[in-house]
Amino acid sequence: MTQPTPHTKYLKTFVYSVPIILVIIGLINLLVDPYGVYGVINVDGFNSNKPAMQSHLRMAKAYQVRLQKPRAIILGTSRAEFGLDPDHPGFSHRPTYNLNLSGGNIYEILRYFQHVDAVTELEQVVLALDFFQFDINSQNSPDFYEERLATDVKGVTTAKTMPFRDVIDSVLTLDALKHSVHTIVSQAKKPTYLKNGLLDPTATVRGKLIGVIGQRELFIRNEIRYFNTTYDNFALESDDKQCNSFASYRLLLALAYKRGIDLKLVVNPSHARQFETLAQKGLWSSFETWKIGLVEINEEVAELADKTAFPLWDFSGYNFYTTETVPLPGDIVTKMKWYWESSHFTTELGDLVLDKVLDFDTQKRGEKVEFGVALTNKNIMTHLNDIREKREQWRELNPIDVNEIVELIK
Repeated sequence: MTQPTPHTKYLKTFVYSVPIILVIIGLINLLVDPYGVYGVINVDGFNSNKPAMQSHLRMAKAYQVRLQKPRAIILGTSRAEFGLDPDHPGFSHRPTYNLNLSGGNIYEILRYFQHVDAVTELEQVVLALDFFQFDINSQNSPDFYEERLATDVKGVTTAKTMPFRDVIDSVLTLDALKHSVHTIVSQAKKPTYLKNGLLDPTATVRGKLIGVIGQRELFIRNEIRYFNTTYDNFALESDDKQCNSFASYRLLLALAYKRGIDLKLVVNPSHARQFETLAQKGLWSSFETWKIGLVEINEEVAELADKTAFPLWDFSGYNFYTTETVPLPGDIVTKMKWYWESSHFTTELGDLVLDKVLDFDTQKRGEKVEFGVALTNKNIMTHLNDIREKREQWRELNPIDVNEIVELIK
């Protein structure tokens, strides 16, 4: 009888070991669940804090919706992810989940809206709208994968609950194992994402940098990124007008009217410096065209559905909150109440937005400043003209801020 060579023994050992190793890795990743997609166990001190959700956001939130089955959601970009709290007492349906997608374009927003509508009894939605979402040149995020969603874009339900790609990525990769280990050792740290989907800015690099470089520097860095990247080559429609970014918005509205969903439309309250940034980029006219389109399409789709138009609130522009004074250069102590930088607002301001949108008694907060304008076809042009006038007033009163932003174009 021929004796097996050491080489043959090695190969057999390797062949037998691989499945065992994969099973062990799979079990660890399944139980720790670093991306929050399975929900097998959720134990404080073991795996309840999931920092890796931030790098796998679209996967994590797609499956969190399946697990939590929210009846109300907040949907938008990181601005609402920072500032709109799903635990706000004005929501009339529970559970409520913050399904905002950092950097998400309007197509991604539509697809996640369809996804939620397919997997749960959705009753109420706050849709937070941002100008940059509607850039036709905006690419879907690298972690956006439509096959994990419950329907295709036409609304046809798909059979799979989890595509094989997501199973591999979440269970059988060394990257997932690395994130599982990181999850376990990070339990004592402050969670970046809460269970309700809200992001805690103080646990992010942005929140930690305020006391290091100061908030004005955060503003400048944010505006440079928007000026050079986000707003670069921005367009609402193609040159031949065959493609425009309002198509997904129209489909979303039509589905909401058809389903009888209580939808609230919100234009986010970024800081006045953010609006000056897009103005210096030459996009003010497009910004106004965008708002006009939001109003017109909302009312057109409502008429086709024989429904009352969804309320559309504009919290942008120039008001007591959006013109909050930015700390002076070098000031690393002063912290603003309403903003992290010119793009992202705090939950304190977000609560005031939701007070108005959800018709919650604002007097309970002691805030009496008028904030937010309900837009219709009847008042949109007057409203835009009012913002133009207030912009000029702000520019005259804040030459330092204006000059800093003008420097971005040099």
